[in-house]
Amino acid sequence: MLLAFAIRKRKPHSVFFYGVGAGIAFYTVFMTQSRGGLVAGLLVPGIYIVRRWGLKSAIPAVIVALPVLMLGGRSGESADQSTQERYEAWATGLTMFKGNPIFGVGARQFAEHHYLTAHNTFVLCMGELGFPGLLLFIAILYLSFKSLIVGLRELRHVPGSEVATTWGLALLASMAGIVFQINTLSFAYHSVMWIFFALVGAWCSAVQYHMPSFRVRMTWRDFFIVVGLTLGFIFVILPLFLRSKGY
Repeated sequence: MLLAFAIRKRKPHSVFFYGVGAGIAFYTVFMTQSRGGLVAGLLVPGIYIVRRWGLKSAIPAVIVALPVLMLGGRSGESADQSTQERYEAWATGLTMFKGNPIFGVGARQFAEHHYLTAHNTFVLCMGELGFPGLLLFIAILYLSFKSLIVGLRELRHVPGSEVATTWGLALLASMAGIVFQINTLSFAYHSVMWIFFALVGAWCSAVQYHMPSFRVRMTWRDFFIVVGLTLGFIFVILPLFLRSKGY
């Protein structure tokens, strides 16, 4: 979001302070030694780069990012133990789902069945809220991205839409970073997650107010895509990944 402020406020002193803020935020993530956090942090400006220069620009961007990822991540026994504990929690979440596929074990009850939280928002929703809960969560994510992508596409050739485009792209980049990071965080009930959902909704409402023709609907095609993503995660992606890790 700081990038959007810097783009909107092009005065040198404003750009400087926003740059300092972004630098502090990234350095904080770097000091956590979390590779997932670093990838999420680099993914945000990466969205801007790809939108500005196309997919070809992703290759040099990845080359530049690799040294940061190699130097910033944790290593050693503590990192390996943390990773194994996370995989164990994911396997436990899958077991919870198998025992309670419809309703799950209940909201905020994961820790009652395992000594750690899920460390994965999708696993947390699956284990605690069952298939309907995970389906609805993925549907919200899907509609958020669809709304932003469709909105930015329709605004591309609309005169005077620079402000809406700037904030829409900022939200898209932020959501991309969030979605990547929630694969290792239990973020299902975190206020930050839902604040961003609300910001996407507010952005869509603002665009629709000035452009009444703007509409984003959940079509049957979208519904089947969401169902496919949900089933694929539960019965294909997660089990195969855990099996490859020995769980």
